Amino acid sequence: MKKTALGIIAIAALIGTPALAADLALKAPPPPPAPAWSWTGFYVGVDAGYTGNNVGIFDPATPGAGTATLYSSSATFGGHLGYLYQFNNPLVLGVEGDASWLNGSGNGPFPGVTSQGILATSHWDASARGIAGFAVDPRALVYGTGGWSWLNGSMCGVASFQTSLTCAPGSNGPGTRGGWIVGAGVAYAFTDNLIFRIEYLHADYGPFSYTGTAWAGGTVNVTDTTDTVRVGLSWKF
Repeated sequence: MKKTALGIIAIAALIGTPALAADLALKAPPPPPAPAWSWTGFYVGVDAGYTGNNVGIFDPATPGAGTATLYSSSATFGGHLGYLYQFNNPLVLGVEGDASWLNGSGNGPFPGVTSQGILATSHWDASARGIAGFAVDPRALVYGTGGWSWLNGSMCGVASFQTSLTCAPGSNGPGTRGGWIVGAGVAYAFTDNLIFRIEYLHADYGPFSYTGTAWAGGTVNVTDTTDTVRVGLSWKF
């Protein structure tokens, strides 16, 4: 009887072994873990926002006229490209270049001689900057930025400010000027490729001087700053 029972068990084991092997073969290995998100890579994108421009002109030969100041506001549209590298920690470093179209224009009188003033327009700006930030969340980046910027536009003196905003001959200033720029921003990666950001930039293009035959002393001193708030969309490669 024992021999019969042992034989039945052996036969059952032989029959069940192939089925067990088949079950094991059908079970696929677990998928590998998804790679961790990284900010490392090249990116390109577009920007849109608002730029305010503050300009001041002072003629040392006529101190009584005071400093003529103006403020102009402008929509800004442009593009950017750059590269970021994330270390094996939250630190992210990179470089970026950008250029934007502007349409700002403004004017202002000399406080001591209100019949005269200044006129200024802005056409475009561009910058080359370094970036340093921290990934406070795998897909959220807080960063600071700084470098060199260029502003293209025109400025001039207006001899009859109250009657006609016409540039006086011999009073035109330089078209493109350079200066430093700093700022900060926040970026968030909605997908592995699409990144949204909002940032603030402050640029200072002065003080500088330029000459013109229309000015009493032949030379005027200028201060010129811009403040920009903009949003952007980037595509990361």
